Amino acid sequence: MLRVNTVIDLLCGGMTRSNIINYVETQWGLSWRSAEDYIRMATKVLIEENDAIDLKIERGKAIRRLNLVFKQCMVSKDYGRAIAAQRELNNLLGLNAPQKVTVYHQYEERLTAHGLTLQGALDLLVNELDKQAGVEVLQ
Repeated sequence: MLRVNTVIDLLCGGMTRSNIINYVETQWGLSWRSAEDYIRMATKVLIEENDAIDLKIERGKAIRRLNLVFKQCMVSKDYGRAIAAQRELNNLLGLNAPQKVTVYHQYEERLTAHGLTLQGALDLLVNELDKQAGVEVLQ
């Protein structure tokens, strides 16, 4: 299992399949086929670990960690890091309001002058295209 864990560490560290095969061949003196077997076993372990994750537990641990970091930063008067921890906690909890995005279309003023919205104009255009194509439009 030690070698499988080593391959897991290599995968998580960003090594490519060919780098791991080279590592196994040179460091352990094993064949290409054995290296592939270790990669397959390591991948299976990672999948099993992922399947065993309970997101509620992990979220709870993350909340506890961030609260602990916040508390330690406040005690040491490291307010910048305390604010950073609070931001991360707010993100995790979804407390940040979504930003409002206003999209301005170049024809918006002209459409408004004709009493249309962009969506209304698009609907009219699609209906006209359907008519020209001979598509029966049900309303």
